Amino acid sequence: MSGVVKQRKTGGGSGGASNKEEVVVAKPNYHSIPPMATWRKGLSRSTTWEKSELLNLIHWLRQFIAITMGIICGAAPVTTGVGNMAFFAMNVSGAFAYFSFLGISEDELRFECLTEGLMTAYGLFAIVWIFVYNLMFV
Repeated sequence: MSGVVKQRKTGGGSGGASNKEEVVVAKPNYHSIPPMATWRKGLSRSTTWEKSELLNLIHWLRQFIAITMGIICGAAPVTTGVGNMAFFAMNVSGAFAYFSFLGISEDELRFECLTEGLMTAYGLFAIVWIFVYNLMFV
């Protein structure tokens, strides 16, 4: 886990100040879409990733896949569990294909990347699917 190390002064017991190191872990920022350089970096195999940058990219890729799958399932018109199974099958198989493309082999990081943004994407998929289906067929 990569983090930024910051030093801060804290009051010591006998009037002296002591320095302590504080590790601040960088967390993904989901409030903004990654810049174009990150998207271009996601298409290259031979790049190194910071964990937060990779998780942010995966989160937003899942959101775009969710919107696309929601439009397709709503316009098809797919109903019942078939759409849900198609979404999860597409998402998980696409994630494994992308991880092998990037060369991610660490099991812990792979599981974290696999679950990153999955439920958020599923909620977005369901909303778009229902909206498009109702717009076209109800």
